[in-house]
Amino acid sequence: MKLDEQRGLLYVTASEKNELLFISKDTLQIKKRLAVGNNPQGMELAGNKLYVALGGATLIAVVDLDSQTVVNTIPTQLKPYQVAVDGNSLFYADGDQWCDIHRIDLNTGKDTTLMNMIYTPQLAVDREQHILYAGESGSRIAAFSATYGDLQGVFEPEGGGSSLVIHSEEVYFGSLQLDFANRRILSSYSGGVLAVDGSYIYTGNGIYTKAEGIPVVKYEDSFNYPDVIEVDQSHAVYSFSRWSPLLYKRVYDLPEQPKAVEYQNSSDQIRLNRDLNAWAAGNDERYFYAVSTETNRLLQIDSHSFEVLADRYIGSMPTDVDIRDGIIYVALNGSTHIAKIDTADETNFMAPITELEIGQTTLDVAAGKGKVYYTGRGGWGKVGVFESVYTIYPQTYSSPHLTMNEDASMLYIGETGISRSNLFMLDTRTDSVLQSTNGDFGFGSPVIIPDGEFVYYTGQRIDADNLSMLYGSYKDGYYTAKLLAARDKLVIGSNTIYDRDTFNPIYKLPFIASYGYIKKDGSILLFSENAGQYSLTKYDSFDSMKSDQQDGMRPVAAYFIDEDWDALSLDGELTLFPGPQAVNVQYYKIRYLDAGNQVVNGVSDDYIYAYEKQVDGYYIHQLSKRVPAEVQKIGLIPVISTAYGEPQVL
Repeated sequence: MKLDEQRGLLYVTASEKNELLFISKDTLQIKKRLAVGNNPQGMELAGNKLYVALGGATLIAVVDLDSQTVVNTIPTQLKPYQVAVDGNSLFYADGDQWCDIHRIDLNTGKDTTLMNMIYTPQLAVDREQHILYAGESGSRIAAFSATYGDLQGVFEPEGGGSSLVIHSEEVYFGSLQLDFANRRILSSYSGGVLAVDGSYIYTGNGIYTKAEGIPVVKYEDSFNYPDVIEVDQSHAVYSFSRWSPLLYKRVYDLPEQPKAVEYQNSSDQIRLNRDLNAWAAGNDERYFYAVSTETNRLLQIDSHSFEVLADRYIGSMPTDVDIRDGIIYVALNGSTHIAKIDTADETNFMAPITELEIGQTTLDVAAGKGKVYYTGRGGWGKVGVFESVYTIYPQTYSSPHLTMNEDASMLYIGETGISRSNLFMLDTRTDSVLQSTNGDFGFGSPVIIPDGEFVYYTGQRIDADNLSMLYGSYKDGYYTAKLLAARDKLVIGSNTIYDRDTFNPIYKLPFIASYGYIKKDGSILLFSENAGQYSLTKYDSFDSMKSDQQDGMRPVAAYFIDEDWDALSLDGELTLFPGPQAVNVQYYKIRYLDAGNQVVNGVSDDYIYAYEKQVDGYYIHQLSKRVPAEVQKIGLIPVISTAYGEPQVL
């Protein structure tokens, strides 16, 4: 499919009918059918000509768009499926899995092979720089001079895909935006890039802002997974899938300056509309720094006033963050650099970003003294370090994760994803591995938690100086617990808090926490999600947490107005005002009680669900029910979810 805004048309090949369709972009009505040749495939729009690769012949048809007729056919050596044009150079590739790329000089007709055996390539031309790009499906991308056809270079980025888009000298290959000349990945997008304009990136999953990669549209189910997208100047999106005969048009009201992350601050809770994927505490634990992978943001949180002070674009797909001596490092899974911010001892969060180019995307970072350690993607990965340049150590680990101890003298490297994983200790002064565990650690959480003389790994407590000394495991039922934080006698798991020394549970959380932190003053921070809403909650102590959680999830008020005069019939609206921590409540159970607050037998329970929540935050439930005379009261019980999705009643 090609869009011709000047003529208000979409050009679509109908290979089974051997036709080129001229479709109105406004009405999506077919204006003309043109018999163009056998099995038409890829197209290229250049001036008033449309070049159509005929996959059933050794020809490329040339269509005059003013007369809407075939005015020429260009012979080829192979059956062409892809075609691109720049000036007097025409390029084509055949339709086999392993293809050849050819150049035809339109002045002389000379046909030259540029490259052999490239896997299902896509062709696209940068007409400003006169470069032909050939993207090999899921692998490498090659660049050729569009004027002479000579090879200028090959780049094999991590995560290349099957789509190839050129926009104003910008190169998009699969889900990646590339700096081809310097062999860098600049940014990544979910779903594969299919179209680009001056403000937005259009992928197979949705639409993102071009400047910061903020998601602004997620496609409806019927519009998911398109193979081809064209976009007009009003941001109308035209798309189709090769597996469907349907052509879609969607018009979106795209925001010019969308808010990446929305948050509401209160005295002890911050509510957000986006997930947080990692966080790190500043030097004195006043400021916390968190990353949101989905929105490419870094947030600064003040744990004293308990508010998000600011958020900023940090780079593509941030996955981890660490800070030492006021310098923030952020791992970027969508770029081949680590983001570094020197905040001048945490006084300037908005200081400029320095890009530490390391030639690979990263998942984990650990801040040392004047240097940063990192890991990349892959089942078996290596650890690197950037000081003034980057160095990659030869030893491989299974999906390694990194954590630095408090004084930055030791780096812990924890394996994940295998049944006999290990924890390693690396001396940051010599960059040598001093010791490791003995392989008895199974699948578990990648979180490594140093705490004084101990380090916690895969739900187990180990001697921090002697990794062969295992003290025991913390259990969540049959499974090893997913630990989030530890300090002194408290160990926090995702849904349970444990006594450090006895390994026994001492409190069951009424929700599933994603992240946790225990500050030196004993206060506790917990981050959790419920039904797409996220909350970061602060508790002054462990004891206050227990009481606050129970009280905070119960309704603060409720009333029911019975509009039925029949004493044995209830009919009216029940209004409920949720508690301050009700974000973790799945639904409310309505129970029918006698005068002594006992459940009346034989009366079924009713439920108040999330969809009954009003814009202002309270719930309205229409209650209509016959009840026995023993019913004198209505009880409201919050119901939450446990780690395995089972309901838990408070």
